[in-house]
Amino acid sequence: MATVSAADNGLFAPLPDQEYFCTVCLKMGRNSSLNCFWHAEDIRGKKQESCLNWNGQLTRQQQKVSNEIIASINNKENRLI
Repeated sequence: MATVSAADNGLFAPLPDQEYFCTVCLKMGRNSSLNCFWHAEDIRGKKQESCLNWNGQLTRQQQKVSNEIIASINNKENRLI
């Protein structure tokens, strides 16, 4: 049984200097055999700790404005900040 390579199947097209590009991956642009790709783990659906934490205390005026902003969001109102 003969082995059929991806190049033989028409998945890769030849370029100068013995390079190839993937004809299936054209949505990502013409990627040649010299491109290096990285795989990132899909983190959707995984619980993550918030990086937007702050330990401190607001002044009375800051707390008042903060409460008003939260009320605007909860009431789906527009607010200029």
